[in-house]
Amino acid sequence: MRKLSVVIVVKNEEKNVLRCLESVQWADEIIVVDSGSTDNTINICEDFGVKLIRTKWQGFGKTKAFAFSKAKYDWILSIDADEVVSETLKKDILSILQKEEQAAGY
Repeated sequence: MRKLSVVIVVKNEEKNVLRCLESVQWADEIIVVDSGSTDNTINICEDFGVKLIRTKWQGFGKTKAFAFSKAKYDWILSIDADEVVSETLKKDILSILQKEEQAAGY
């Protein structure tokens, strides 16, 4: 089965990030890129055990690209901190990861 990295770019997301992290805890790797949080976001991510990287905000596209560059695996799910992966989506993703077919993305 192919492995999956999840990348999440955050800033001051203490109200949302735990729910998001819990919804992707089945992934092989979770990377959170924080761009200057001053609330409890950092502590929540550290307690959850993600790969936490702090950086300056470079604009949405460049910060996301930076996060992608830190992913260990070729398959990457990019999600925002206020989003949650449903059980149905989780099953669909895991099913795709098990297939041997070649695809550039979904």
